[in-house]
Amino acid sequence: MDSITSLMPAARNCINGYGRVKPNEQVVLWLDRSMKVEGEIIEALSLALEESKAKTAIIVSPMPIHRLGGEIASPVLAAIEKADLVITFTDFNNAATVDNYRFGPLLSSGGIRSIAMLALTRDMLLSEWAQFPADLLWAIYRNVIKSAKSGKDDVFHLIGKNGTDLKGRLPFQSGFNKLSPPSTWEFFPSGDMAERPLAPLEGKIVFDYLEGFGALEEPISLVVENQWVKRVEGAYEAKWLEKMMKRYTNGNYVCEVTIGVHPKVPRQQAISIKACDTLLFRRAGTFHCGLGVWPHMPLEPFSEWHWDGGGEDISFIVGDQVLIEEGKVLAFGAPEVREIAKKYGDPDDLLSLAT
Repeated sequence: MDSITSLMPAARNCINGYGRVKPNEQVVLWLDRSMKVEGEIIEALSLALEESKAKTAIIVSPMPIHRLGGEIASPVLAAIEKADLVITFTDFNNAATVDNYRFGPLLSSGGIRSIAMLALTRDMLLSEWAQFPADLLWAIYRNVIKSAKSGKDDVFHLIGKNGTDLKGRLPFQSGFNKLSPPSTWEFFPSGDMAERPLAPLEGKIVFDYLEGFGALEEPISLVVENQWVKRVEGAYEAKWLEKMMKRYTNGNYVCEVTIGVHPKVPRQQAISIKACDTLLFRRAGTFHCGLGVWPHMPLEPFSEWHWDGGGEDISFIVGDQVLIEEGKVLAFGAPEVREIAKKYGDPDDLLSLAT
C-alpha cells in the first residue's frame, strides 16, 4: 500500500484536477488489450475515483488505430456513450483518441469528457510532469489566451529556427479557449494549446519530428497555400508523408496548429520515442501542425486521417503580442502565474524546463 500512497498525488491530479469528477458520475477506464499498463497505475486511479465517489467500470478491448479512422467495437461504443468521463490507456503511438473521427464527435456533442492517459508507468506517474498542479497549468493557459486576445487582430505568426514561417488566423475556439479546466478531451499529463486555423493560411512548415518516426534525419518542408500543402520536400519520410496525403481525401489540408506550454515535459525521454505528438509536442516552446481531419472540430473539409509533425524553439505571435519567443513561454514570468506557483513551491523551480 505504501507504494500506492506515493502515486496518489498524481492520481488525484488526474481525476480531480483534469477530470473534475463528481459524486455518482459514470467513469469508464478503457484499456487496450494489446498492451500492458502497470497494475499500480490502475489501482491508484481507482482509489482516487473511489475518493471522488464515482461509479467506475473497466473495459479491456482491442483498440482501433485512431489516426486512420479505426472502428470502435459496438459494445465499447455503447459503454462510452453512457459515460460522463472516459479514461483511455493505449500506447504512445495510438494515444490521441481525439483524432478518431468516430470518437471525436462524441466529445464535441458536449455529453462526454475524456482523458488519454500518458502516465502508464510508475516512473511517469511520479514525474514532475504528472504531479504539476492542474490549476497552475490552467493559469498558464489563461495568461497565454489573455495575451493573445489583447493583440490588434487574430492573425498569428509561427516562426521556427528550422525555417518554419506560417501565417494564418486564430479562431479562439479550442485550445485558445481554455479559460477553465478542459471540458472535453485532454492528455494526462498535458501541456498544449491547439486550434484549427482559419484561412488564409500561407507559408512554410518545417518538421524536424514526425509522428511515428520521431526525430528526422532530414527535415520535411511543406509549402502551404490557402491552407493546403502544395509541395513536400525532404527524404524518405517526406515521400511517405506525401504518399499518405494523396491516399486520403483532403489529406493535405492543414487542420491544426498547436503550441506547447508545459515546462515539465521530460525532453530527453520525449525525443527518444517515435510518438513525438504524445510527449514532445506538449513541451514549452514546441509547435506541431496536423494534416487531414481534426475531429475535435468536425468541419469541412473532411478526411479519414490525421497526422502530425513539428519542431522546437519557436516564436509565436498573435496580433502584435509575443506569446513565445525563441522557445521561451512569456507566461512563465506573468505575476498571476507565479502567484499561483507560490502555493506549491518555488516559482523558479516549478516553471523551469525539465531536461
